[in-house]
Amino acid sequence: MLDTSKVSFSEADFRRKVKLPKHISSDLAELIGAIVGDGCLSISKTRNSYVIQLTGHPKDDVQYYDTFLKSAFMNLFNLRVRPVFASNHTYRIEAYSKAIAQFFNKSIGLPVGKKARIIKIPKTVKNSNHILPCLRGIIDADFYLASDRGYPEFGAWFASRGLVVDLQKEFIKLGMHPKVRLDTEYYDKRWKKHIIRHQIRIRKKADVKIWFEKIGTKSKKLYNRYFELLG
Repeated sequence: MLDTSKVSFSEADFRRKVKLPKHISSDLAELIGAIVGDGCLSISKTRNSYVIQLTGHPKDDVQYYDTFLKSAFMNLFNLRVRPVFASNHTYRIEAYSKAIAQFFNKSIGLPVGKKARIIKIPKTVKNSNHILPCLRGIIDADFYLASDRGYPEFGAWFASRGLVVDLQKEFIKLGMHPKVRLDTEYYDKRWKKHIIRHQIRIRKKADVKIWFEKIGTKSKKLYNRYFELLG
């Protein structure tokens, strides 16, 4: 049972009949994973602003946003959201709700604001029976699948050291053999500064097959790439 005792509803939440899940479900776990990978929580009490935002690729993520994410907000929270193309050439969902934003923060344990360096898999999901859909949400948001000298390479770079360590542990539990590179310095040309980032990757065909068979994907790009390389 999720603790929602610290969550409060706005007048708009009551008017729209917003509801909150009582338990971690497969869809909720995957939505949490998508937020871990592609989202953020913005809460400003002084401006009375509460926003859950997810930002994806304007081509590769459109189907996922239009189908799963859109329906997940409706089915889980009774909130209609409308994915849109944003001015910065991304595809975006912005969900405005005090109750839902507080729910993800206070009940689930997701951080507010800039979370890239501190995000982890929430304990509420780790302690449930729905870790796999959460992993799927993270993977579909951030992972790549490529070919390197005839071998598949499945992986991702993250700003959060803790998230890479979490993913490594969960992959090992599934029988996979992930490799990690922690505290790697990288020069970001966009911001013209050096940053520290962390990588997790898998290069064994058998391990990539474990991902596809046990975790699965709703990403059309990853799905097609899998069959191109291993199908």
